[in-house]
Amino acid sequence: MKFIGCILIIASTTTMGFYISYLLSEKVRQIQEIQYALQVLEGEIVYSSEPLYNALLLVSKKLREPLKSFFIDMSKDLKEFKADTVYEIFINLFEKYRDKIFLNKEEVEVLAKFFGELGTSDIEGQKKNFNVTIKRLELLEKQAEEKRRKNDKLIKYLGFSFGVIVVVILI
Repeated sequence: MKFIGCILIIASTTTMGFYISYLLSEKVRQIQEIQYALQVLEGEIVYSSEPLYNALLLVSKKLREPLKSFFIDMSKDLKEFKADTVYEIFINLFEKYRDKIFLNKEEVEVLAKFFGELGTSDIEGQKKNFNVTIKRLELLEKQAEEKRRKNDKLIKYLGFSFGVIVVVILI
C-alpha cells in the first residue's frame, strides 16, 4: 500500500512539472499565433478595407482556441457597441480570458496599446501600428522561448524531485 502511495505521489508531482512546462510552450505558441493574427488582420483592414468587427471575425476563422473565441467575442462586442473604444473591449475580454491566454503584463500592454491606437489614424499610421506591434511581439516571443528553453528540463526535474523528497519525508 505504501509503495502504491509513493508511486502516486511521484507520478502526480512529475505530471505537475510537465504541465508547467507545457504552459510555457503554450505561451510561446500563443504569442506566435497572435503575431499571425495581426498580420492577417492588417491585410483585412489595410488592403481589403473590411470593417474591424468583420476583419476580426475573418481572422478568428484562422486561429485555434482560445484565441479563436477571443477574436469572435471581440468582433461581437464591437458590432454590438459593448464599450466606447476598442481598447476597452480588449481589456474587458482579456479579463474574461485571463485563465486561458497565457500572456504576462508586458505582452498585454503591447496588445492594449495596439488596440487603443487601432482605427485612430490613416492607412499609413495603421501600417506603422501593425509593424511596431508585430516587431515588439517578436521580441517578446524570443524572450518567452528563451525562458521556456532554459527552464523546461529544470521544471520537469523539479516536479520529479519534489515527489521523491515528499516520499522520503513520508517514509
